[in-house]
Amino acid sequence: MAHHINFNEQTGKHSFFSTKEKAWHNLGQIVSDYPTSSEAIKFAGLDYKVLKLPNQHHFPDGKIDISKASYFTYRTDSLEILGDKLGPDYEVVQNTDAFSFFDS
Repeated sequence: MAHHINFNEQTGKHSFFSTKEKAWHNLGQIVSDYPTSSEAIKFAGLDYKVLKLPNQHHFPDGKIDISKASYFTYRTDSLEILGDKLGPDYEVVQNTDAFSFFDS
């Protein structure tokens, strides 16, 4: 069974953590105490921002058209494109915002 866990080439780590016990795939970091959401995001290697930019269209004559209707998202740490052909109303939710409810 494939684990499909991201491997970060820059840090040399898998984007996963576990508390006290190894997971079945033996990847990621193991921590001794239950972390806050902010700490968990760092342990798992998910402490990067995601930004949204407009798509650009390059024409043979050298003209570049910046789209007002089509966008893409990317990771700020690796510059990996995460989403493409997104609409103007698409809003990025950062990992810190998505997981902060665990601290309530």
